[in-house]
Amino acid sequence: MLSFRKIEKEDIPTIKYYTQSCGIQSCDFTLCGIYLWSAYYGYEMCVFEDTLFIKGRDEYGKDAFALPIGALDTKDAVAVVRDYCAK
Repeated sequence: MLSFRKIEKEDIPTIKYYTQSCGIQSCDFTLCGIYLWSAYYGYEMCVFEDTLFIKGRDEYGKDAFALPIGALDTKDAVAVVRDYCAK
């Protein structure tokens, strides 16, 4: 199950590993995009089954999730997020 926590400076190598290996060319999937905006958007992270999950808050204060990146198939990773939200 997902267990999110605040993003810390020590998480930089982990975030860098997943963002550099995901192949997505978007600022939302860069180390700087995640780490530098983490306080503003309340980003939290979780690594589960070798997949990085990022949760934050939208402009209305509701939970919002980035597309999970890593070993899990996208369909399976999204199912994990859905299960997390259902609980």
